[in-house]
Amino acid sequence: MPSLSIRSALRLPLALTMVPSLAVALAVTLFAPEFLAPAASARIAQDAKKEIPDNLDFSDKKLIAGDGAAWGSLAEDKAYVVCYFEGNDAESLASLAFVGSLSRFLPGRNVEFAAVTPDSEQNARSIIRRISAPGLAVYLDRDRKIGEMFNRGQSPEGKKYSIMITNGRKSAWRGNSGGGDFTLILSLASQGRFDVKLAEQSQPMYASLKESLRLKNYRDAFRTYDEIIQLSPKVFGGVAVEKYLVMIRDAKNPAGARAWGEEMLVKYAADSNTLAQLADTIVTSDEIKNRDFDLANRASEAMAKLVPPHDDSALSLRAKICAAQGRYAEAQELQYEAWMSANEYIKAERRKVLDEYRRLAKRADAKAKTKVDSPAAEPAPSSDAPAGDAPAGEKPSSDKPSGDGPSGDGH
Repeated sequence: MPSLSIRSALRLPLALTMVPSLAVALAVTLFAPEFLAPAASARIAQDAKKEIPDNLDFSDKKLIAGDGAAWGSLAEDKAYVVCYFEGNDAESLASLAFVGSLSRFLPGRNVEFAAVTPDSEQNARSIIRRISAPGLAVYLDRDRKIGEMFNRGQSPEGKKYSIMITNGRKSAWRGNSGGGDFTLILSLASQGRFDVKLAEQSQPMYASLKESLRLKNYRDAFRTYDEIIQLSPKVFGGVAVEKYLVMIRDAKNPAGARAWGEEMLVKYAADSNTLAQLADTIVTSDEIKNRDFDLANRASEAMAKLVPPHDDSALSLRAKICAAQGRYAEAQELQYEAWMSANEYIKAERRKVLDEYRRLAKRADAKAKTKVDSPAAEPAPSSDAPAGDAPAGEKPSSDKPSGDGPSGDGH
């Protein structure tokens, strides 16, 4: 009976247990270079090209739950996740539970979620009530036109597809229960950086670039970097950051890197993702020894102007830059704000970082107090006198924590 399939499939399938960590990964590593390299996007593009479905069209579909405003006109720089489910298909119900949970954990992250079913309205409503996903727009597909997009071809394992990601109206990925490259594609698509044609066009150029780097022919390598970026500065924002890193790591040209960083601040003045990725790379890459904190701060400040006030990602990035400079009191204050502003899907991760900054701030305060409490060395009265204590430490500005909230343990 369908009801048995529904109960078992919606009980918390294995894929659903990864939702919180997946949501954290999407938010925390949103700017990671490996998500944005053209080589990665081209690999996925080849899979997507095999079967690109017709444009999604919800205009004649009946909306029975959620808000359908976002599905009237699909934006090019947004990701759309669609789940196709049937009450007698356990695999699709597992995918529905997965997508429904993502819709709760990832609100406001440039991703929209919908579910479509050919079932009766009564049966569909019964199923949707079981998953508690208020952020999910649910449509009836009684003529099965959208269903044809999912079932036109099967996965290598012979299973029907039940989840689709699109970048605007462009198909980006199809699969089941968030498997395979789901995280990679959702990250690219949510930033408007998934483009099949551009990824394919960039491949010969990227191969040439890597060969130039192997030969240490940096002049040609940097020229090719510029050619790839010129195809689409937004799609290849990660490549622009990679060029900055290569200038420092491989070409040993910090002055050139600084000049390129300055150019990026202008070129990407309206691209919060690339600005954040640049700042994050400067302060976290193990391959950068002398970090340009001034450039990182300016990139993060420019990024903050492009996102809503009190955006937790922007606050957390600024906190990370402060911590990298040893300014732990400021870091914990900013991270406290990030934690308070964060939604449930990332709150625990923000708190974990906040606790670490608090620990580092307390340790720095303790060291400063130790120096102050140590008596100053006095001249020995004679050659037989014992050696004096360690030199007096510097006087700290204050040993009082910077506010009960950010520094206290009770929050």
